[in-house]
Amino acid sequence: MNYNYKPNDGSYPVFYKGYMDSVPDEPFLELLKKEKEHTLSLLNSISDEKSNYRYAPGKWSIKQVIMHIIDTEMVFSYRGLAIARGEKQSLPGFNQDEYMSNIDVERISLNDLIQAFSYIRSLNILLFGFLQDGDLDKEGIASGYPVTARAIAYFIAGHAKYHVEILKDRYQI
Repeated sequence: MNYNYKPNDGSYPVFYKGYMDSVPDEPFLELLKKEKEHTLSLLNSISDEKSNYRYAPGKWSIKQVIMHIIDTEMVFSYRGLAIARGEKQSLPGFNQDEYMSNIDVERISLNDLIQAFSYIRSLNILLFGFLQDGDLDKEGIASGYPVTARAIAYFIAGHAKYHVEILKDRYQI
């Protein structure tokens, strides 16, 4: 299995580019593992009292940011699996704001959110580790755009990294 390259720009939608550029060109399983540890280290440094903090009116709380990372990991892991297995139907998009408006994150403990992230990332490491190059290079349609399973694996790592940086910069964690 040759996991040692990031996908080309043409194998994912242009709006993934910032996430893709945020991660180095190294094997995605290593990235997913490294970013898991980095993310958990940051999340475990947050106090329960600070977990409902918003850096500005109308912005998500820290707990909501964590929930968004979890939602995205779940949606994209399904997309990666479906594409790797040869799904021919277009996979639906998801509206992050609608997802957030349909869950009361404040009732969920910070510890449970951290544990959920850890579980879904561990599952994604296993899931993408099962795939071979031929599976990873299959292309499907998600949110109306062509994308490969390999690109989705890198996107997952880059998306969490992006939000960890926001938590550090804007939420001062």
